[in-house]
Amino acid sequence: MTSGGDTRAGRFLGVDMGGSATRAYLMQQPAAPRAWQAPGGNLTLDPEAALDVLLPLVREAAPSGACLGLAGARMAPAAVVWLAGELEGHAGRITLMSDADLALTAAFGAEAEGIVVCAGTGSVAAVRHLGATHLVGGHGFLLDDAGSAYDIGRRLIAAALRDRDRGDASLVEQVEPLLGEPLDAFVHRAYADPADRAPLARLAEHVPAIRHPAASEILAGAAGALVELVGIARERFGPLPVRLAGGVFRIQAIAETLAQRCDAALAQTSPEVAAARLAAEAGA
Repeated sequence: MTSGGDTRAGRFLGVDMGGSATRAYLMQQPAAPRAWQAPGGNLTLDPEAALDVLLPLVREAAPSGACLGLAGARMAPAAVVWLAGELEGHAGRITLMSDADLALTAAFGAEAEGIVVCAGTGSVAAVRHLGATHLVGGHGFLLDDAGSAYDIGRRLIAAALRDRDRGDASLVEQVEPLLGEPLDAFVHRAYADPADRAPLARLAEHVPAIRHPAASEILAGAAGALVELVGIARERFGPLPVRLAGGVFRIQAIAETLAQRCDAALAQTSPEVAAARLAAEAGA
């Protein structure tokens, strides 16, 4: 319970931390809600870096309650416990969960069954069935994340390199302005820090505007990989409804493919807003 004199009263923070960006939403009565963005993070890959993003954010918001959905949380339970301790005292009540669990809540509420395909920096299909959460895909950028923004960006760079190998510069000429540097310099940086997926993931939104056969092939391949996640989930758990969440679905061709082949629809509530509502319900 928060005392009447606590300036944090009535302030509820929701956070959705993805690999490339962290989105925050603060409900604050009687003032209007506030939404803002910070760098991304992943608890499995670098918990210290995740804390460096989250701690200033929570301090600035000074909420009476907070709910944070975190990339990598499901694979790093020890890091979740550590992070909770580091954030303790900066909010009246803090709830930490995986980004997949938060996406399910945003798409279907607290209990309804369904599949939410999350495609941002990484990709996963999160399934709620008989009260339990299951994941299809989501095994990380080295072995999986097919159809993700990272995967699309990686395929674009690979296509540009192969095009150049053939003696054709047309794709390289379109890609290098997006990189802001020569292709070889970008490739060198990618190999120097392979865990930094953001530079490749940021390329995904530009692929629809590229005039080259490789662009449509890359988008079709990404859409097909995400359709496959839904197919596997439905084989295991039945014909559950499907919702779409994440920046990849701002690419019209991919969203339309999932709509046509899986009867999928975009989730209507953003994860950070759903998280703020959960924080408010917990503090009621």
